Amino acid sequence: MTPAAIKRAMDIKMRVLVKKAHRMEDEAVKKIIRNLNQTRKEIISQVATTPWQTYRLKELQQAVELSMTEFADQYKIDMAGIQQGFYAHGIKYEDVPLKAIGIDIPGLLAKKNILTQIDPNVLAIMQDYTPDLITGMSKDGIAKINGALSRGLLGQKTAYETMVEVGRNLKDKSVFSSIAKRAEVITRTESSRVLQAASHARGMEAAKVVPGLGKEWRHDTYGPNPRPGHQEANGQQRREEEYFNVAPEVGGYRESLMYPKDFRGSAANTINCDCWKIPWHPNWNNAIETANKETVESGAALPEGNKTIKETQKAKIKPVKGQKVKKPKV
Repeated sequence: MTPAAIKRAMDIKMRVLVKKAHRMEDEAVKKIIRNLNQTRKEIISQVATTPWQTYRLKELQQAVELSMTEFADQYKIDMAGIQQGFYAHGIKYEDVPLKAIGIDIPGLLAKKNILTQIDPNVLAIMQDYTPDLITGMSKDGIAKINGALSRGLLGQKTAYETMVEVGRNLKDKSVFSSIAKRAEVITRTESSRVLQAASHARGMEAAKVVPGLGKEWRHDTYGPNPRPGHQEANGQQRREEEYFNVAPEVGGYRESLMYPKDFRGSAANTINCDCWKIPWHPNWNNAIETANKETVESGAALPEGNKTIKETQKAKIKPVKGQKVKKPKV
């Protein structure tokens, strides 16, 4: 395969995977926002049905805290399941494009009895970090809602005016609309962060069976708010264990990132980032031939429709009747 053909085959597969990841993000956000809207309705209903008197303020604030805490607890449970799905999808970011060019990573890893998993320390950070963000969002929301209630009752605002400030929906400017925006950012960023970490973990293991395997930074040109620094980083090629050097803005300080949305990165370099990495190798044909040789020697079947370079060259030799053909050395 020519370098252009290899790049095209991998890019086609990656585009499909990236589009699916975007759909997964959208579905996750819808689920979280749906639950948040139900919490909003409960709180607004409580405000509407409670006598608008200052002595009822404590009762209202306790109801707000209970509803928001229950939402946050369910949010944490939902995110754990969402991130698990993104982890599985992240492994495909490595396996699928490589399989498209004839490199069977699962087969090669199985032959060498190598199991892929995220570094326990990274996984621990993921498990602790996302719930902390959700808790922080919930506490901030409780403080803002209760602040609006206090201003309403003590400042002689009507219950309706206070409900408008708290949020009669999730679209108009209000406390709840700001909570919804924050929840969407957390959901999208932290789910896809797990995806990229899983892709990196898989890449590190794949490099053990495909010598020289590396990675290339890709910028999503379809994102609504592209970072100029990420556009500049597009095409950076590194060995799997090396860092990318990426800045949010062109000419800005370049942070060392193992993968897009790396925990090492600042918020300015990671939040709502739509970039991804794709497998890269300085000599793809050599890598493909070596991988296929390993696969054949292990007794496993090659990917459908794929041949080793040596087999392809042999197939092109067509002996003429009565003539001996010397096979080329490969």
